[in-house]
Amino acid sequence: MNLLRICLAFAVLSCFGTAADVKPRVLILSGANNHDWKTTTPAIRAALEESGRFSVDVEENVFAMTTGSFAPYAVVLSNFNTFGKDAPKGEWSAETKKAFLDHMAKGRGLVIVHAGSSGFYDWAEFQNLACGTWRDGTSHGAIHVNRLSFSGEESPITQGLAPFWIRDEFWQKIAVARGAKALASVTPDPAFKGSGKPENIMFTTESGGGRGFAIFLGHDAEAMGNPAWRTLLQRGTEWAATGKVTIPPAKNWPATKEDASRPGYSWLRTDTSLALSNGGKTIWCLVFDPARPKSYFHPLSTVDGKALTSFEPPDHPWHRGLWWSWKWINGLNYWEEDRETHTSEGVTELTGATVDPRGDFGASAELRFSYHPPGQAAVMTELRKLSITQPDAEGRYRIDWTSEFTAGNAPVTLGRTPLPNEENGKPYGGYAGLSLRLPVDSNGWSILTSEGKTGAAGSHGQGASWVDFSSPGGGIAICDHPDNLRHPSPWYVHDSPPMSFFSPAVLFNEPLDLAAGQSLKLSYRVLIHSKPMSIKEIETVCHTFAAPAKP
Repeated sequence: MNLLRICLAFAVLSCFGTAADVKPRVLILSGANNHDWKTTTPAIRAALEESGRFSVDVEENVFAMTTGSFAPYAVVLSNFNTFGKDAPKGEWSAETKKAFLDHMAKGRGLVIVHAGSSGFYDWAEFQNLACGTWRDGTSHGAIHVNRLSFSGEESPITQGLAPFWIRDEFWQKIAVARGAKALASVTPDPAFKGSGKPENIMFTTESGGGRGFAIFLGHDAEAMGNPAWRTLLQRGTEWAATGKVTIPPAKNWPATKEDASRPGYSWLRTDTSLALSNGGKTIWCLVFDPARPKSYFHPLSTVDGKALTSFEPPDHPWHRGLWWSWKWINGLNYWEEDRETHTSEGVTELTGATVDPRGDFGASAELRFSYHPPGQAAVMTELRKLSITQPDAEGRYRIDWTSEFTAGNAPVTLGRTPLPNEENGKPYGGYAGLSLRLPVDSNGWSILTSEGKTGAAGSHGQGASWVDFSSPGGGIAICDHPDNLRHPSPWYVHDSPPMSFFSPAVLFNEPLDLAAGQSLKLSYRVLIHSKPMSIKEIETVCHTFAAPAKP
């Protein structure tokens, strides 16, 4: 099976939550759907993981599953279907179907998301557990904002929950399985080609010893960002796994129509990336892929999805959004890459990554790197700590970035391309370290520093506590921490076609030697803003970053 493993299973303890420290395991069926499963499956996985209650895997080769595929899991969740002319062809063998039903009979659960029931039309037992499906006569109108209310049917999933609003696609005349209990209904608006009649849209069933939960909401990643939808998915999955519900409702419950139109944040996660989405638009994405030369953020965007970073531009394909790269380490080039192999002379190797999204839509990460010549031991290591905040009401968010570099058993020299007044100097010399590549703004970026310098020519090579690139559509500022070596940092600033780029270049004026075992710690705050900020506002953000931590 092609499992995208998110959390490791406990090898000895039960997988189904019989011990307090064991999370029920969920297997998401994916890989085919007439909806955009490539964005909705990560959104489903993130919604489950952010509750802290589940361990989640994804199976994208559903028809390759065998009789042993289900044993580790308390819940099978279907975001898979074979609806449409381009759908994959196949089915489970009789033995695999029996293994699935035997597994459900042990008190396990099946969860259906939106069109996830439309994959096994001719399998009655699956359809009974799936609660309902799309049949001839089922329809939906256009996506719109509407209010859902809960039925009088008692269920631990909906107990204590208030009605809510959501922007979604609302199915009408769902083919409901016999014995399924309706938990929620909506009246699709005739103005959007809705029926104008109450339509049941969420169900549970208990069939053959198993528990089924179906939520026919969640057409796209934007709908899945709704806090009430995420609560219902979490609680329905917990009930399917255990028969009980302990997960509380979201605090930012969308109780009004206006609430449903506010940013609908959601996590999109893979084995090698974490992204925050707002209504299906990526706000930021952190990539931590050992197969890529260096870890990076791209895109960094405004809350409405305008990208403020550039990725692998033709002139410098090793420029990747917001990233870190040294230029020379002990005379070996770690910056430029071969355009065919995407490798540098020196190796920047990601050796470990711990990335933690939070329920408040902030995140933290610890990344470890080894710097070494090809095939040799590390000459220097790095521990990188990142803390990302949720966008605030003004559309601003921050990345606090701390990197601690430690030389190995021998001294290390960190170098850069020499400046024009030095031997072998170049007009473009001085770069290395934290770097930000931006798209070229057609109207030009407005560049401002803490020292009142403006424009690339006025700020390049000059010391400053912060530098800001802004346009009417948003911008990015970087603050240099006062404890950093050579503070206030000299800055590398360039803003003319084809390149907009800036960096707090700690090596700009001279290289740096580290003794064997010596460490260098550098900290920065990256401030992404969705509209221009005043000097006072930027100063406040950087001053808060510089203030000593309270005991």
